[in-house]
Amino acid sequence: MSKVIKSVHSKSSFKQAKQIVIRKLSEDESFQPFIHAEEDTHVESFRTASTINSMDADEVVKQKLDEADQKVKQMIEHAELHIKEMYEQIEFDKSEAIKEQEYMYEQMKEEGYQAGLLKGREDGFNEYKESIEEANSIIMSAKDEFHKVVEEAESVIVNLAVELSRRVIGRGLDEFPEVWDQLVKQVIKEVQEHEDVKIYVHPDWFERTRQQKEELHLFLTHSEELYIYADPALAENGCVIETKYGRMDATIDHQLTQLKKQLHDRLEEA
Repeated sequence: MSKVIKSVHSKSSFKQAKQIVIRKLSEDESFQPFIHAEEDTHVESFRTASTINSMDADEVVKQKLDEADQKVKQMIEHAELHIKEMYEQIEFDKSEAIKEQEYMYEQMKEEGYQAGLLKGREDGFNEYKESIEEANSIIMSAKDEFHKVVEEAESVIVNLAVELSRRVIGRGLDEFPEVWDQLVKQVIKEVQEHEDVKIYVHPDWFERTRQQKEELHLFLTHSEELYIYADPALAENGCVIETKYGRMDATIDHQLTQLKKQLHDRLEEA
């Protein structure tokens, strides 16, 4: 190409009058073969380069795809592992939550049971306490009422007791005459230190009293003789002891009357 240009300049130096016209080499037929050859060379080079580039690109693409595929596989494996770990964590959390829920349920159940038991005990104790207080109140009221009734009835009770004793003793004397013996002995013991002791009895008891004279005399320590008399003036079951110090009415009715009087006196004093 440089040779061609050099040749053109060489002609101009010899032909000054001629107008120098510069034509495009592409328009010169003489250069067409070179141009075409050059173009073919460029095309071939381009094709070769394209072929080489195409082969490299495929390889790169393939490599990139492989790398991408590998990364995707790694990402999938990582995601699967992560999902598996999350699933295991969820199952663990779920299990722990169930255990915690069961524990809370049992704890609340136990607390509720204990609270109910305590409340039941308190209610039962309060109810039991109220029942005891009510029972004590009833007992105190009954006791007060009893004492009031007894106080009001004491006089009546004494009279009834004396009358009942009189009837019992009277019936006892009828059914068990030996009771009379014990009564006379008890009276003689009260005057055993007196002298000149005389016993007056109702005629119904004279013979029985006389039969125990010797036994009665043994109780007297200061009287050489014991005298027994029947006195129709005495009341039934009547018995009077006479000494030089006076007379003592040992009649059962009289004794019961004296006993009743003493009881009434004590009631009045109380």
